[in-house]
Amino acid sequence: MHNLHQAIKDDNIRAIVKGMQEEISTALSKKYDVDKESLMAYAEKVIKRFENPYLQDEVTRVGREPLRKLSSEDRLIAPLKLCSEVGITPNFILYGIAAGLLFDYKEDAQAVKMREYVEQFGIKKAVNVITGLEEESDLVEEIEKRYFELKGKLI
Repeated sequence: MHNLHQAIKDDNIRAIVKGMQEEISTALSKKYDVDKESLMAYAEKVIKRFENPYLQDEVTRVGREPLRKLSSEDRLIAPLKLCSEVGITPNFILYGIAAGLLFDYKEDAQAVKMREYVEQFGIKKAVNVITGLEEESDLVEEIEKRYFELKGKLI
């Protein structure tokens, strides 16, 4: 799968993306008293964009710069912390983070550096270094579980 429109057709990927959208929408709704249905409507528009074969949006473009995207206040870690703050189990976000940690694209300097962190420090310490999450936290433990689960499916 080279393009998003191909990837989003995979039932597992689609379930994770939709689950992440649900978790984030619920958390935003709880925290900021925003209508969850309008948030989910926006999330559905995002899925429609992913499905559009004419955009030719490459998976490598979405995954590039993983150190930035997995940093403390960016795309996945900030919503993870928000979910934890408002009492929502971020199951699908944890899968998204684990998948991001498995991004392996040799033409992306950050992806190469991330792989080196994992090899040098092990996954838990690498998650701490990359995301700022406490190494011995339950969240890092859950990311580690999903990381090895997804890695096992790739082999």
